[in-house]
Amino acid sequence: MRNIFFGVLMVAVILGQTAFAQSLPMETSQSIGIIDFVIKKSKYEEVSCGAHSCQMKSVEGGVNLKLTHATMQQDRAENLHYLLQVSVKGTLFSTKVEVHYRNDPNLQTLKTGKRVDEIDSSYKTEHRVLRSWIQFIKDSTASKS
Repeated sequence: MRNIFFGVLMVAVILGQTAFAQSLPMETSQSIGIIDFVIKKSKYEEVSCGAHSCQMKSVEGGVNLKLTHATMQQDRAENLHYLLQVSVKGTLFSTKVEVHYRNDPNLQTLKTGKRVDEIDSSYKTEHRVLRSWIQFIKDSTASKS
């Protein structure tokens, strides 16, 4: 009897947590997926890296990526580690996106137009995709340098 009670209680707690789990707005989640596809499927020819930043431009010129380390002022004021600027100009759509990667690796901020979304590690898929963009740029620039 006691085991049944604890079993029912555990199921209720699990269902309660999933019912109240946060989810990103659909537009944000979809835009992350589309931008990820565009970034990863584009071929890049121009890669220029300085001491604190790297820029990549796609062969067709439609995708520009700029990854910079935060300044000391941004680090102190905003807890910022990296700033990624993505610009996509195409025939179907054009967009500019900024991703602020915080010193805490579990936090990022995605800015698209006037919209700002805080994406923490509870959004597992989106969080993983945003983290993969930095690694993609690092891997791409390492092979060119």
